Amino acid sequence: MMYVGIIFLNISLLLMLYYYYQDYIVYTNVTQIIDQYDDKEVLLIDDLKVDDLIEIPIIHLKLPIFNECNKQSLDRGCALYYQDDHQKIICGHNTSSVFKKIRKLKYGDHIYVGNQLYLVDDIEVIKETSIDEMINSIYELSLFTCTDDSKSRYTIRCRQL
Repeated sequence: MMYVGIIFLNISLLLMLYYYYQDYIVYTNVTQIIDQYDDKEVLLIDDLKVDDLIEIPIIHLKLPIFNECNKQSLDRGCALYYQDDHQKIICGHNTSSVFKKIRKLKYGDHIYVGNQLYLVDDIEVIKETSIDEMINSIYELSLFTCTDDSKSRYTIRCRQL
């Protein structure tokens, strides 16, 4: 019986190490992409276009925003989930090198997308199936990531200054 416990302990340690390794890979990719983007107006990474950069100084976060939302782009930063004439919605994985730290944001915090400044105005938790609630918003910028249980979306709503 003791061997089963040791096996489960080893499996859990391997899973934890895998999670940290994946986060390190994303962080490395993000750093390289930002360095490349700073020198160029348009950047293509494996046929994915970097639209802009998002910077959130209060949580020391700077990420590329890819123009397509898929696994490949989300593994390298964050992605444009939806955009129209009124708003941008940006999503990112709930990892420490991407959007996990957006939970620390408070009302009035600054977010930069390119050279546009936004202020955090609302913080919501939305069910993962509530796509209309995510898209039908009065806010010019929304950021979201999964909650830890992946059943909802932690959402930051912002007004443009």
